[in-house]
Amino acid sequence: MQRAEYKTTDIWGLNIRYVEAGDGPVVLLIHGLADSLLSWYCNIDALAYAGYRVIAPDLPGSGESDKPGHLDYDPVSAAEFIYDFSQELGLKKFSLVGSSAGGLMSGLFALENPDMVEKMVLVCSGGF
Repeated sequence: MQRAEYKTTDIWGLNIRYVEAGDGPVVLLIHGLADSLLSWYCNIDALAYAGYRVIAPDLPGSGESDKPGHLDYDPVSAAEFIYDFSQELGLKKFSLVGSSAGGLMSGLFALENPDMVEKMVLVCSGGF
């Protein structure tokens, strides 16, 4: 199993931090508002040990990712970010787990890109 590792990538000209661990089918963890990838701290290793490749980004404006003042911090922009992030990492099909507002973002992404979503879990999701 690949150990959890912090990484960065450039999306929309922003420095985006994420953590990646494990090998196998991809699970993308999406946190809620006023949160960060640290909300998944207890889940990342467990999912990786269960045989998944786990990826959890700090969404723009959150955690250690850039926080520009000009960005629209709305669910539709976040769903577009998920798409662009997945393309940057070369993800074709994956499962989404969204917590709180991250559930709304995940749902909006799934509605626009159903062929990319293997499974989806909404945890205390808002917006539906």
